[in-house]
Amino acid sequence: MLFATVCYGPIFTKRYSNQVNKVGKENTVYVLTDRPELFPDCITRDYSSFTGYSYFTYYSKILFLFALLEETKQRVNYVDADFLKITFNKELIVDDTTLFTSIAVPYNKTLLHRLDYKKEQYKHWYNFLDEVGLETKGDKVFTYVTEAFWSFPYLDNISIIADRARELQTRIESIFTKDPIHWSGSPLKRYAST
Repeated sequence: MLFATVCYGPIFTKRYSNQVNKVGKENTVYVLTDRPELFPDCITRDYSSFTGYSYFTYYSKILFLFALLEETKQRVNYVDADFLKITFNKELIVDDTTLFTSIAVPYNKTLLHRLDYKKEQYKHWYNFLDEVGLETKGDKVFTYVTEAFWSFPYLDNISIIADRARELQTRIESIFTKDPIHWSGSPLKRYAST
């Protein structure tokens, strides 16, 4: 089974490199990291070379996942380094076409919907959701998928999906990094603190 993870920064790499290497001894594990020497049992990619950044961004997870899908042309299981263990239940993956995730929650059942009461304050976020056709009201609210675990199949149109993700990156990151303090009281604050 092919796994991928991002392990960045001195605290995170020191804390999780041993458990990621244990998985790497039994499975193929790709690690996007700023400390490749800590992952001798894995296939590493240099974080700053891949992202062009010398700081962590949550968006690197999805871009790394899509880059590996395009490169390997097989299912990639992205698991955050703090969750990647040898006890991962491989029986969760039952077919070659379905996206699996740890949690998929309708928008109105997440903490995100609390921003609705401050729509003007977070207008850039809501404008973006409108532009990409994600509903936040009514019967057709979008589903929020957590970024800690994705098992993504290789699909014939994966390059189109990956291109769309890369296209949206600048816009999404600009929304959150423009004014990080602005997001401090919101459920999205971690995306602004990178």
